[in-house]
Amino acid sequence: MVDEKCFLKIEDYKEGIVKYPEYVETATYFEKKEEIMRRIEEKKGFVPMKSMKITREMSFKIKKSIELEKLTNLAYEIQGRFGIECFQISIDRETNTAHMLFNWILENGEPFVLNQSLFKRLVVMVLDFLKLPRPKEAKNWERWFLAESYNKDNNVFNEQINLLSNSNINGLNYTVVLDALSYAQKVCEGVVK
Repeated sequence: MVDEKCFLKIEDYKEGIVKYPEYVETATYFEKKEEIMRRIEEKKGFVPMKSMKITREMSFKIKKSIELEKLTNLAYEIQGRFGIECFQISIDRETNTAHMLFNWILENGEPFVLNQSLFKRLVVMVLDFLKLPRPKEAKNWERWFLAESYNKDNNVFNEQINLLSNSNINGLNYTVVLDALSYAQKVCEGVVK
């Protein structure tokens, strides 16, 4: 699904993630698999096929300073926004890579479908939440970064406009910057494209 050069890799996973020294879990892979299979049967009325992809591992590079608690908080944010539950987290300190194992089946028994738009939102959310540098592939994702800023604080653009109106910066084309901020806000609100 995801380009190998991408910051965030998502792969089908059929076992628990590697338990590095920094590791936390809310369930073993097999406990979670049984829970997911029961949910699908209860909600959808059929026994899922063994080949069904019910879990995914998300992995990405992190700063040395990032700890399990921060990744656990990220997992809660991802669940709140996308509905997918992380049940295992591990950090490989040799490569500074976070590994997070997710239940890819939603509460209603349907699989989570990660299209390109949701993938970009997920990457931007991870980058923003962990305060990681923007990778090369996110070069033209300004729209998604602006939307993430707006999602966290829907007054962010008004605050910037107020700061701009109260400052006296020489050489700044006030009208252009004001229009850009207003337009960005309207894009985030869904008023314009």
